[in-house]
Amino acid sequence: MDNLRRRFPVYSHFMRFYPKEYRDKYEEQILQTTADMLDEAGGAGKRISLWLKLALDVPFNIGKQQFNYLGENMSKNDKQGKLAGMPYDLRRPTKDRYKSRFWNPAAPLITPKAFGWGYTFNFYRLFHPFKRR
Repeated sequence: MDNLRRRFPVYSHFMRFYPKEYRDKYEEQILQTTADMLDEAGGAGKRISLWLKLALDVPFNIGKQQFNYLGENMSKNDKQGKLAGMPYDLRRPTKDRYKSRFWNPAAPLITPKAFGWGYTFNFYRLFHPFKRR
């Protein structure tokens, strides 16, 4: 496995964007298949076209796996967590949660969204940048 990671460092780097369960199950198989296809490719032109296909396929495949992972989590009633390294919260929004995310003296400038995927600004920190917590 380490030999394949050394042979395809960029592709191995992109593997970390896949959900952990998918990566643990398929990483070695994907890298080995890539190695086999490149070894069997004839000339430089075929190798270049194969690399272009891989370059276009990887982002779409990562997105597809992330959506599949999110769908599995939603079916398990996992309403909050992290997806692709960013927090999501799909619970019913409440006034207290919005207030704690948008106007909170104790929170940092950037906080997880009260509803949805990603981050938002804590406007208290924008309007009072020099007040201590």
